[in-house]
Parts: sequence; structure tokens; C-alpha cells
Amino acid sequence: MKSMQQSSIQKKTILSAKNVQKTFSNNGVQVHVLSNVNADIYSGDFTVIMGASGSGKSTLLYALSGMDKATAGEVLYYRDNSEPIDITSLKEAGLAELRVKDFGFVFQQMHLVSNLTLFENVAVTGYLDKRKSAAETKAKADELLDRVGLKGVKNHLPARVSGGEQQRCAIARAVINTPTLLFADEPTGALNRNNTKEVLNLLTELNDRGQSIVMVTHDIKAALRANRLLYLEDGNIVGELELTGYNETDASGEKIQSDKAREAQVNAWLESLDW
Repeated sequence: MKSMQQSSIQKKTILSAKNVQKTFSNNGVQVHVLSNVNADIYSGDFTVIMGASGSGKSTLLYALSGMDKATAGEVLYYRDNSEPIDITSLKEAGLAELRVKDFGFVFQQMHLVSNLTLFENVAVTGYLDKRKSAAETKAKADELLDRVGLKGVKNHLPARVSGGEQQRCAIARAVINTPTLLFADEPTGALNRNNTKEVLNLLTELNDRGQSIVMVTHDIKAALRANRLLYLEDGNIVGELELTGYNETDASGEKIQSDKAREAQVNAWLESLDW
């Protein structure tokens, strides 16, 4: 690897990619998007995947989450203390169960159902999880919409609220079933500056509460929220950087690293990788 800073703290692996490959056929030509990727995702981390356009960032996210199937290799999910689940070998029913119970998803395009209110968009995902009653799901949806600042517009249709509000609703929908992992693919890519900050603050708050997040982004400001960065180049992880938590403080309550110092560190790391 070109650049790596490692933490001495032992972390719990919750997802592991082993020699993951992804190949597409384009007019009879085999295009190798991922080439023997090996990576571990750790509990409690805010992991960001970066890389140039076409490097395989989103493809890796989809392979890790089971949204798309790897051509070769394994993606092992460590659920609780049970034997690891090889996501690449699951049938559609098993993948659907993971998406309901274990994984949450946030995309650049929010994919809210246009004829459902914000509350209904969040609650309908909760109803899929039969571990909770309908009453519990409704209460959880209300709680989440309040937490993300949408209590006053929860009965509005998506078209009546801003892009940032729609994305905050999409995040609430993604976490209503308390997923082990939240996957986010360019969640701020379609937002303006103010809405971007609101969404990043929400994701950071979730991570501060213990939510494990894996996010793809090309935005350095978004990447600063991570405590771990992975860099992809031509389908391979070629760089890794460990940071303190974005809001981590010292004994006096001051942030350990200022935003300015954090940005300088990340920029220097990216420049070393020919970003």
C-alpha cells in the first residue's frame, strides 16, 4: 500500500472481504472492476471509501452489502457471536432478510415513495421487521423523525420538503430496524452546501451513538467525518488512513483534532496517492 497509518486499538470485525472480484462483460470484453479486494470493516467505525471516478468505489460498496454479487471471493458478515455468514452464497431470501434486519442503505437519490408521507416512508420499512409490533414501529418512526428534525413535516409528501429533508428522512428509514451496518453511497452528492452539512452532522451523530457506517464519497468535506479512510485505485485498495473520531475530545472536552488540521492531514494523504 502507498500510505497507511494503523491504530493500535483492537477492533471487532463485523464484515470481511476476502479476495473479492467483480467483472462485467462489455460487448464481449471482460472488464475487471474489483481485483482481489481484501478489507475488514470494524464495529463502531465510520469508514469512508474514496477513489477517482471509475475506481470501483460503489461497486465495492454494493458487493460488501450484498446489493450486487461478487464474481469471485467471499464477503463474510459476523452476526453477533454466530458463525460468519458468506453473503456471496446467499439466495435472494437470505439477502432480503439481511436488508431488513442487519443492513441499512442510503443513496444519492433518496428513493422515497412519492405518494407516501415522510412518516409512512420510514414506517413502511419498519413494518417489514416482524420482531416489532406495528405500535412499536410507529413509535420508533416518530422518534427518529423527531431526532432528524422532521417532526413538523412528517405528514408531508416528499415533493413538499427540501432535498436535505428528504435525505434525512431516507436516513431515518435506513436505521429504523437498528441495522448493524449503514451503507451510504454518495449521500450528499445531490445536496447543496447547507443540506450537505445537515446530513453529515446526522451521520456523525449516529456514529457517535455507535452506528457502524460505510460510506462512498468523492467529497473531502464528507470524508473528514470518517475515522477510517480506504482508497481504491483500479479496483484495488492502495491506501488506508486512520483518524480520531470526528467529535472525539480530550480530557478537557476539547476536540482532539480541529477541522482545519483534519482536512490538512486528509489532503496530504490523498496527494500522496495521486488524488
